[in-house]
Amino acid sequence: MNDEPPGDLPDHNDPIDNPAELEQDDIKVVYHSSTGIPEQLYHFDDYNGAEATYPVNPVSSSQNGIQERPWRPFRTKLDFEIAEVMLDAHMNAAQTQRMLSLITEAVLDPESFTLKSLKDLSNIWDIARETRTDMVSIS
Repeated sequence: MNDEPPGDLPDHNDPIDNPAELEQDDIKVVYHSSTGIPEQLYHFDDYNGAEATYPVNPVSSSQNGIQERPWRPFRTKLDFEIAEVMLDAHMNAAQTQRMLSLITEAVLDPESFTLKSLKDLSNIWDIARETRTDMVSIS
């Protein structure tokens, strides 16, 4: 079955459309239609060194400021870094929402958050373990 729209004939000089020119292990790269970048075909042996030839959409790169702000679409680099930690920690939706609420509270009332390091946090947990209520066995 031909998937091409009527009137668009394949270019038989293009190895993508001419199976006789394809080699085993060729790599075909198909970009999203919104990029406007045509399909690319790379021979496997050429693919490893082809990194400089990968097409870049200059309009989207410059307009979106990807090079200047690689954390986009996040509004700030800190937003991205916090979201990345949450993702790395595999936090569920409830944990993520709770953490975001706590961060907001710390921003609104900076004196309410006093932890400064892992060592500080570990020391506080050690103190908490030492001051917990002892268990009593009732026989």
